[in-house]
Amino acid sequence: MTVGRAKSTSNYTMTLYEGSVISLERSTLEKDLGILIDCQLNFTEHMFAASKKANGIMGVIRRTFTHLDLKCFGLLYKSLVRPQLEYKVSVWFPYKMKDI
Repeated sequence: MTVGRAKSTSNYTMTLYEGSVISLERSTLEKDLGILIDCQLNFTEHMFAASKKANGIMGVIRRTFTHLDLKCFGLLYKSLVRPQLEYKVSVWFPYKMKDI
């Protein structure tokens, strides 16, 4: 993956122990330390994955509990959903309107 605005056309290769040469493929999205980074350093995919996981946990709460009062729902949200969002939000600051 090439990071930045420059359009690099370099081809990268890797030589194996046996002496054979493998050409490496280019990627536009990589996951490193749990963070999804694209080649333009936009964290849109990372934010989408974080919100998708939080919405999935909310769906499990809704399917599991049929009658929730506000206090119980608040405890479940604070213990299950909010830590996921707080852990993933430390990487990015949503400054684009589509990301907010």
